[in-house]
Amino acid sequence: MWTDGRSNVSIGMSIASVLNSGGGVNTLNLQDRPQVRNDPTRLISTGNIAAKTADMIAFDMGGNWENFFLGGEWAQFSVDRQCGTLRNAVCSGNFDIADRPTFEGWYVEGSWVMTGEAKSYTPAALNNETGGFQSIVPSRPFSLAGDSWGAWELVARYSSTDLNWNPTQLATATQLAGINGGREDIIALGVNWYLNRNVRVMFQDNIINVKKGIATNLSRDSQNLNVAMVRVQFAN
Repeated sequence: MWTDGRSNVSIGMSIASVLNSGGGVNTLNLQDRPQVRNDPTRLISTGNIAAKTADMIAFDMGGNWENFFLGGEWAQFSVDRQCGTLRNAVCSGNFDIADRPTFEGWYVEGSWVMTGEAKSYTPAALNNETGGFQSIVPSRPFSLAGDSWGAWELVARYSSTDLNWNPTQLATATQLAGINGGREDIIALGVNWYLNRNVRVMFQDNIINVKKGIATNLSRDSQNLNVAMVRVQFAN
């Protein structure tokens, strides 16, 4: 972390691992919504994977130079699929070390505060979770008198999530089938209006493309959507 009081740069890394130490079969399902959190629809999903272990590694970086901001993150998930009744041969212990599906996702985003305010950075949140860049606080809050219009921010984001792993691999007596979870790419453009430190109005358009690993049905396995949203957020 580096800061001069107005500009900030942050670099981070995350590692997580989950071990199934019991005798039963545990399942893991990686899936996500297309950046639209008020709709439960998930366009990509690995389906249930019988897993012995699962690992995640991620790197992130963000920084602002006065009223400009740029940030991004990359993450990779790896799963050791479980044996048992799922495989007839070629096992090492409880799982085949060669059968390790890997998935990844990343995003890059940027913003420009047209009214000149800069994002601040908090190293640690009050609830002991990881800190980060904070919301804009208008230097001149919105006034009904018309002498101030709050803060305005232009935002853009590109994200990609790939939940395909060897999608053309067929199941045999010595290997499990590949995973056709789908790949999702999203371009998001928006405008944020900060009336004061407690109220924010967000206008955002998401251009979404989803492709499955195997184009068995083009009308189903390739999807293009455009989702426009307007949200109002109140916070203390």
